[in-house]
Amino acid sequence: MNRNKLRNFGLWVSFLSLCAASVCPLTGCVSSASKRESVQISSAETVTNPVVPVADVETEPPLPDVTVEPNAPRLLRLAIISDMNGRYGSAEYDAEVVRGIDMIIEDKPDIVINAGDMVAGQKAKLNYRKMWTGFHAAVTDRLKEAGIPMAQVVGNHDGSAYDKYMKEREIYIDEWNQRKPELEYVDDTFYPLHYSFQKNNLFFIGLDASTLDALSDEQFMWLENQLQNNPT
Repeated sequence: MNRNKLRNFGLWVSFLSLCAASVCPLTGCVSSASKRESVQISSAETVTNPVVPVADVETEPPLPDVTVEPNAPRLLRLAIISDMNGRYGSAEYDAEVVRGIDMIIEDKPDIVINAGDMVAGQKAKLNYRKMWTGFHAAVTDRLKEAGIPMAQVVGNHDGSAYDKYMKEREIYIDEWNQRKPELEYVDDTFYPLHYSFQKNNLFFIGLDASTLDALSDEQFMWLENQLQNNPT
């Protein structure tokens, strides 16, 4: 596994075998250069038209059957959110964020995945507690009241792993230890920085990728162990 592929994002690694109406695979046929043929219009003129290649049904592999039975239970319905923060230090959230949470609550997903940058930090002399109070009021508490669990990972504006941001990182850890979601954890030893859990027999891993660096050796070894021993 290439560690550099795991940088820059609050990654969620999940082994999914989804069979849900929302799954829409992109299919198509890739061919070599298009053939062209001449089509006789009249004795006086000839035009050249492209011929669209057609797959050879005898040699092309069959497309996967993604048909969903009408009465088949859904495997998982989820919503993914991220980057809801405003200007540096802001403790208020735009109307679009509030409306987005309204829509999620109306849709009633099984879980919300929060990919980070919940507050507008990563700058000195900001009131991080005030920012987190604003975020919880706009997002966390509303989802909890609706009975929708939210699993989050740390963004660089929430609690970057660089040494100069250790104070705000400690606040991030404290905030989420106080509001730890009720999930079926597989390994929460390092929560809320990186952890794993199950939902509807699917396996999720949340990583701390809050810097531009590759994963630390310790976190990478933890990840490998999670992938090798996932319970699903």
